Amino acid sequence: MTGLDLSNNKLTGEIPQELGLLSQIRALKLYHNQRTGPIPMNFSNLAKIESLDLSSNGLTGKVPSELIKLTSLSTFNVSHNNLSGKLPEMKAQVGTFIEASYEGNPLICGLPLEKKCSTDSLVTNSSAEVDNEKWYAIDMTWFYASSGSTCGVFWVLLPFFTSILTGVEDGYTGLKIVCLHVITSFMI
Repeated sequence: MTGLDLSNNKLTGEIPQELGLLSQIRALKLYHNQRTGPIPMNFSNLAKIESLDLSSNGLTGKVPSELIKLTSLSTFNVSHNNLSGKLPEMKAQVGTFIEASYEGNPLICGLPLEKKCSTDSLVTNSSAEVDNEKWYAIDMTWFYASSGSTCGVFWVLLPFFTSILTGVEDGYTGLKIVCLHVITSFMI
């Protein structure tokens, strides 16, 4: 097999490690999917690869420095992911990749990008990764307050809307009619 194009397929999850075993492959295209996780380290085993496009996914972590081993790699694109950290040294083929190969990854630094790496930027990147891991953390006080107020508004307005729907002036009587109608429809 000379190439594998799985682009634009809405593939999710991490990139399978097994793809790193395709040592004879010349082109691997996984762009425009929903892949997450790191770039597999064993992609350095793709000895004959000439084109590797992992752009427009949700990949995280560093660009593996082991990719320096890929001496045939002439096209490399990891743009528009969530990669972070210092880029590999500009040696061998990696030295030929342009800034566009990495654009859309605000947390990466180093050549060929204009953004230089510093101790501060590496600390910032680490803390940003921790923040991303806790996207689900919410202030429970606000959660309960907003849930309670939503329920309160719902129960205050529900009789009003049921009186409009049923034509009965007393909203609570209208609510009883709607509830009975719903219950009987499930019994049938």
